[in-house]
Amino acid sequence: MSKRSMWTQCTPLPASVSRSTSIDLLHDHMNMIVLNPLVVRFEPTTPPPNCSENELDSVWYEITDKLIYLPKVGIGKGEVTYKMCFRDLPGALATHVYAPAGLDIKAKWAIEGQLPDEPGQPLSAVIRAAGAPEQGLYVREDVDMRCNVFLTNYCKRNLKKAHATLVERLLAKAQISENATDQTMTPASSTSDRETMYVNSASSSSSLGPDFTKSPYSAVNTPHMMYNGNHPV
Repeated sequence: MSKRSMWTQCTPLPASVSRSTSIDLLHDHMNMIVLNPLVVRFEPTTPPPNCSENELDSVWYEITDKLIYLPKVGIGKGEVTYKMCFRDLPGALATHVYAPAGLDIKAKWAIEGQLPDEPGQPLSAVIRAAGAPEQGLYVREDVDMRCNVFLTNYCKRNLKKAHATLVERLLAKAQISENATDQTMTPASSTSDRETMYVNSASSSSSLGPDFTKSPYSAVNTPHMMYNGNHPV
């Protein structure tokens, strides 16, 4: 028996992060994969036979997540492998997970909101309750999950926790990207200044997962990655 769960979560973007930088990060599919704290490895793959026709031309990966069935005591560890597609939309990213045991997760990540000099519409009560700010940009995540009724609470809890960490890391990387852009565009900045900034950024964000000051996730040179929770190996 399957149960459907739907929810929306909004997270404000720092004022220093632009709309374009945020959208670029959403459209970096491998970036979105490795920022997820559950992922241990992934590789490009083909669509599953049961995918919808409009997903055939999406970008597909086979991803393996780590599982802890009793997280409070750290026992019952395992892994689950599934297929997931990524489809870029204007200002957003759509994803679809096809996992074992009938777990099906559709998600849409979007950059929404208005800057002070932009016209906008009043927020709905639902979006406001989901965490959207009255002014400024925010990441909006809409999730539609279908799962075995007996696994729903476990899957929903793990998914919300993992995605909260993913968004936290995404915002950290967005801030570093903006700082790097500002630094390289400042004529007075020397090479040594920029190197120091990168070192400090790497040091301050090491607890957030991958090294955000580098780009080792390019599909050009990285067709297959193993991931140990902190750094690609």
